[in-house]
Amino acid sequence: MLNNLYMIRYDVRGHGQSDQPLFPEAYESVHHAEDLNAVCEAFRVKKPFLAGWSLGGIIAADAVAHYGTDYISGSILIDAIPYRSMHPEFSKGVRDFVISCTAPGHPIPYADMCMWTGAILLQHPLVRTYSLSRTQDERALMSVSESLPVLCIHGSEDQHMIAANHEKFMKSNFGNVEYHTIPGLGHTTFWEEPEKINALMLAWIKKVSQV
Repeated sequence: MLNNLYMIRYDVRGHGQSDQPLFPEAYESVHHAEDLNAVCEAFRVKKPFLAGWSLGGIIAADAVAHYGTDYISGSILIDAIPYRSMHPEFSKGVRDFVISCTAPGHPIPYADMCMWTGAILLQHPLVRTYSLSRTQDERALMSVSESLPVLCIHGSEDQHMIAANHEKFMKSNFGNVEYHTIPGLGHTTFWEEPEKINALMLAWIKKVSQV
């Protein structure tokens, strides 16, 4: 991937090594958009393709709502939703959530289980609440839903979203979507079959970019 793409990875606010402000206003849509823009400006990037996993897929909606529909080149949703109001609330313990991320046949090694669990537990409970309860205005995203290039990669065994319902929604509401349901994979397709997922993303970006 690095031989073909200029890749930037960052933790969205409230997650990973980013700050975790303890007041709800910090998680408003505009601030998520500002964070992305700050990253793009720091790396001098224009019109990026955004790839988001799970709830990270909604950052594209923040970006176009506050910086315009021409701000991004396309959106890659990896076991993800396009905007916040689609997200079905669920409540699981941390251990159960981590275990449920992969499909049967893809057991999580103990070291990875510890890392994933620890990363979740390091997030303040208030931050988790604010991140999950924030609102978005998806109208800007939906205004370009017929033309914005979108790649969806979804595991058939994803326990957090019903693959068939997700595919039906995306194909009904986005006119330029390429959809891949990967048999036998769960909510972490990129971890379970990284080479396959990387190849799908790279081929799609090349096609959309006409490289």
